[in-house]
Amino acid sequence: MQMQRYETLILVSPDITNDEANELEKAFDRKVQEYKGNIISYDRWGKYHLAYQVKHNDYGVYFLVRFEVPATKKEIAVKDVKSLLDLKFNTLVLRYMTSQLSNTASLEYKRPLSLDEKPRDMSLFSKEHRHHHDSMPRVEAMGSETAVSEKIAE
Repeated sequence: MQMQRYETLILVSPDITNDEANELEKAFDRKVQEYKGNIISYDRWGKYHLAYQVKHNDYGVYFLVRFEVPATKKEIAVKDVKSLLDLKFNTLVLRYMTSQLSNTASLEYKRPLSLDEKPRDMSLFSKEHRHHHDSMPRVEAMGSETAVSEKIAE
């Protein structure tokens, strides 16, 4: 039987619980299996800062799902997957995008590091903060007058 590959990139609320994430995965798997398809991979990418707000959220959690369905049922299967995300998970799913994949192309991909994975160098913040603080004008009290003076490099 000829199978057709797809991937769906799902952006969900940053407040998603583990139970909700598991239910989303199980429901997606059931829907694909309903059409005699298979889940190739289901990856949680993690939490990301969004370029713009989506449904009043500055952050979101991404999942990438790759699946295959019989070519003879591909249109109805993809339509039902979209309906699942639109109807059952409409309060959880902020956005999603489904794309058809080539059956001969590699399934490898490179994703950016999520906020959970990015190293946080607090010393860098401290240096930037210190530099910003040191370059600001200093307000000094002189008797009954107040003067603003620039910090002289030491």
